[in-house]
Amino acid sequence: MSTLSNILRTTLNQQVMFSANISNNSQLNAFKLAKKQTNNI
Repeated sequence: MSTLSNILRTTLNQQVMFSANISNNSQLNAFKLAKKQTNNI
């Protein structure tokens, strides 16, 4: 039982990290896009 809960906890942690990476990437891309647009003005 403890092995199963450890696996579930690890999987959940990985999903949280993955979601955090996705949101960081989209924020970074939005920043790059805004910077590119201000350069064009």
